[in-house]
Amino acid sequence: MNENNRISKVLTREEITSIQHCLTTLQCELDFLQNLTPSERKNLPKINSANKIFAEDSMHIYP
Repeated sequence: MNENNRISKVLTREEITSIQHCLTTLQCELDFLQNLTPSERKNLPKINSANKIFAEDSMHIYP
C-alpha cells in the first residue's frame, strides 16, 4: 500500500474540543436533514465520464 501522508499536524486538546463543538453545532442547525433509503440512494444519478471533469472542477471553487 502506498502511504503518501502529507499531513503532519497533531491536534491539541483545545483544537479537538473546538472541532467537536463545531460539529455539534452543525448537527443541531441541520437537524432537518434526513437519511436516504437504500432505494433512494440507488436511484441518484451517478457521475459518468461526461460530467466527471465538471464535478471535479466544481469541488475546487471554494478553497
